[in-house]
Amino acid sequence: MHQWLGLSSSADLFGEAGDLLQVTSVLQFPVFKNGENLRVGNWHPERDPMLRLQMRDHFGKMANTVPEAVFIPVGAAASKGVEWLAKEGFLNKGRVFHGLPHPRKESGEHTAYFLGEKERAELSKETNPDKIDAARDYLRNAVAALK
Repeated sequence: MHQWLGLSSSADLFGEAGDLLQVTSVLQFPVFKNGENLRVGNWHPERDPMLRLQMRDHFGKMANTVPEAVFIPVGAAASKGVEWLAKEGFLNKGRVFHGLPHPRKESGEHTAYFLGEKERAELSKETNPDKIDAARDYLRNAVAALK
């Protein structure tokens, strides 16, 4: 991505080229269920009327203002929400790159493998390296195809 943007490193997005990066959430406010932070699991934010409204009125309106932006949702819930927003016409589906793992503590192994910091042979049986490899390959190809 940094090469497409003409930067020497992705780290520049968090420094001198920070104006090229918008970090936000598909849901503007935290979501709780039974007093607990809602965990992704099989959760689909697009199925809840209140969350759909929040996604449309916050993220959707913001996305409409930057039609040439590239959207890289981090984690499964963000991907589901952004995919729904693309279907609803708020952003260009071809500019959404899915597959980046969420860097939360519970998925540290996924992230480490995705980044090449952990070897396939060292992964626990709960981690699916083929799925992570496919996501990494897809993202590399999607970024390489940017014009």
